[in-house]
Amino acid sequence: MKTRILTIGILIAFFAFTSCEKEETMVTPTEPELNDEAVLKSLKASKRKKRKLDRCENITQVACGEVNTFELWYGEDFPYGTVSISNDNEFLYVQYDVEKSLIEEGWGFHTTYLFIGDYSELVYLDNGSVNWHADNMMLETYDNNPTSVLRIIPLENLPECFGIATKAKLNNPDGGQNPNPRAFLNVEDNYLYPWKENYEYCVQDCCGNSPGTATQGYWRNHASAWPVESIEIGGITYSREDAIDLMDAPGRGDKTFNMFEQLVSAKLNVMIGNCSTCINKIIANADAWMAEHEVGSGVDADTAAWQESAGYWHTMLDDYNNGKLCAPHRD
Repeated sequence: MKTRILTIGILIAFFAFTSCEKEETMVTPTEPELNDEAVLKSLKASKRKKRKLDRCENITQVACGEVNTFELWYGEDFPYGTVSISNDNEFLYVQYDVEKSLIEEGWGFHTTYLFIGDYSELVYLDNGSVNWHADNMMLETYDNNPTSVLRIIPLENLPECFGIATKAKLNNPDGGQNPNPRAFLNVEDNYLYPWKENYEYCVQDCCGNSPGTATQGYWRNHASAWPVESIEIGGITYSREDAIDLMDAPGRGDKTFNMFEQLVSAKLNVMIGNCSTCINKIIANADAWMAEHEVGSGVDADTAAWQESAGYWHTMLDDYNNGKLCAPHRD
C-alpha cells in the first residue's frame, strides 16, 4: 500500500513539474499586426495636433535642397519616430530615427522596409495592405537595437523622380507587441500615405551656381585663365605649355589628340567650379582610356578602341564643354 501511494505521489509530482515547465516556456501570442488601412483609419480618427516636421537633428550627411520628413505612426496617439529623405551628388539618404521620449525607455529599430520605384510596382496583400516582404522591398534587420538608422542608395541606379514607401519594425522593451509604424506625411493637418497620394521624390540638384564651361578653343588660347600650371591626363602630368602645344597639334586622324583636348578642357572646367555630377564618370572613363592610349599613339576612328566606348565619351565631353549638360556655357 505504501509503495502504491509513493508511486502515485511521484507521478503527481512529475506531472506537476512538467506542467509548470510548459507554462514557463510557453510563448504568449502577440496581437496580429494592423494592416495599412487600419493604421490609416486610426490615424485620421484620432485628434492629433498639427505640427511642423523638422529636419532630424542627427542627419550628418551634406544634402541638397530640402530634407523631406515623414512621421512613423501606428495606431497610437504619438509618433514612434521620423523618416528623413535627402540626397547629395552621389547618394539617396533615408534616415530613420526613434522619437526621443521612446529612446529613453529603451526603444530601437528591429527592421526597416523600403520600397523605391514606380508605385504601380507595389505588391499588395488580399487585405489591401502593402506586402512588405515582396521581392522588390529592401529589408534590413538590426541586432543592436539602434535608435537611428541610415540607409544609403546610389543615385546611379535610380531615375530622376521616384516613389517611396517605407515602414519600420521597432523593439518593444516592455516585451509586448513590436509595432510596425508606417511613414505618413502631414499636409495641412491631413495625414496621408505618401505612396497612396502619388508622392514623388525628385533628386535635388547639388550644383549651385556654375561659372560656365569653355571649349578647347578657349583653353588653348587663354593660358592665363588656367587655374593650374600642370594637368594630369592618363596618369601623365603635362605642364600647361606642353598641354596647350598638344591641343594645338594637328591630329591627322589620330583620335587620341581629340580625346586629349576634350578631356583637358573638361577637367579645367570642373576645376574652376562648374557642376560635374553629369560628367564625373565620363571623365574617369576617358582618363583611364588615355592611360591605355597615350596621346599620339595612333588610334583611328574606325577601330574598336574608339568605336566601342571612347567615341561616346568624347562626344559627352564635347557636349559638357559646350554647356549642353549640367553646367551652362560661359558668357
